[in-house]
Amino acid sequence: MKVHGLVVIYESGEPDRLETRFEIPQGGESRVIDLRGGERKLRRAGLWYDTAGAARGRADVTLFGMK
Repeated sequence: MKVHGLVVIYESGEPDRLETRFEIPQGGESRVIDLRGGERKLRRAGLWYDTAGAARGRADVTLFGMK
């Protein structure tokens, strides 16, 4: 899966758009992505990506977060 971008929407509604150009192999993990400072709560996150293979252009993605 080739990841082109990430948008994080905070609880306040403020978006944080990140250009992230990296590739994640099947079953692999991305690098740690550090969001800009401050203590905030996330409402949602979205990814822009390309996939290859028989998954019809969809990937199973799991997001983990730390305080």
